[in-house]
Amino acid sequence: MKGLSKKSHTQTTINILASEAIKTTEIEREYLSRKDVMSSVRNNLKISTSYENVKDIKAKEIGELVTMVQNTFKEMLFD
Repeated sequence: MKGLSKKSHTQTTINILASEAIKTTEIEREYLSRKDVMSSVRNNLKISTSYENVKDIKAKEIGELVTMVQNTFKEMLFD
């Protein structure tokens, strides 16, 4: 994502994480609100100046999960 402005990079990251979260849950035949998933991702990336309400607890949790994976994927699993 080189060459993108900071704003475009952030928006692209949100879109990718939300898409991955939604695809992951669809495998299990769970269908989540894209809006709620994106709000959860933004909350967890601390992008918004204020907390965005996420109505669906599953959307909130999958947003937390994909954000955690994004933030820790380079860490070793075991010492």
